[in-house]
Amino acid sequence: MLDPAQRRQYGLGSMILAAVFVAVSAGAGVANAVRRDAVVEQVKTSDQECEARVRALGATSVSRTETTITAVWSSLEGGYSTLGDSSAAAMSCPGWKMTGFCMGQECPTPGVKLELGRVSSEEE
Repeated sequence: MLDPAQRRQYGLGSMILAAVFVAVSAGAGVANAVRRDAVVEQVKTSDQECEARVRALGATSVSRTETTITAVWSSLEGGYSTLGDSSAAAMSCPGWKMTGFCMGQECPTPGVKLELGRVSSEEE
């Protein structure tokens, strides 16, 4: 059996050890939150860069949501050149895949329409 002084010593040691574990857990939680915020900021920057690349390839209209990027070339002038630009736009956005494409006068918007969707983690 332990005498009162030993009990006090073990109790104090246990409390100090528990406080250390709580502090380490809190530090890990804060570090995880900071890392997550950095990743979110990277994704936003990447999406903005993708949108800028598509615009640089001559798209007359680019709209972006959380899960899609839609680019429209309103003219069919240049034919194959416009087709090449839209293909280059689809390839210039890592993390996105082509989900829709229409070219011609029969499209909902005459011209070229390219739709990109975010690649899910299962597809990578």
